[in-house]
Amino acid sequence: MKKVSYLFVFLILAGTTLSAQTKYYTVKASKAEKVIKKNNLIVLDVRTPEEVNEGAMTDAINYDFKAPGFKD
Repeated sequence: MKKVSYLFVFLILAGTTLSAQTKYYTVKASKAEKVIKKNNLIVLDVRTPEEVNEGAMTDAINYDFKAPGFKD
């Protein structure tokens, strides 16, 4: 039983350590645009129409996540 407890603690600590290694970067819009075009990526914008009206990327595809049937 003691070995199982140690294994359980080890797995929890290992998972915590792995998630702590995640890094986030801030990317300028101009750099993001270059990467998107170079790699032929699709940008999916899941904001409401009101949010999109405040500003959106030119080629982004918009789906209103609050619209009926969105989860389907």
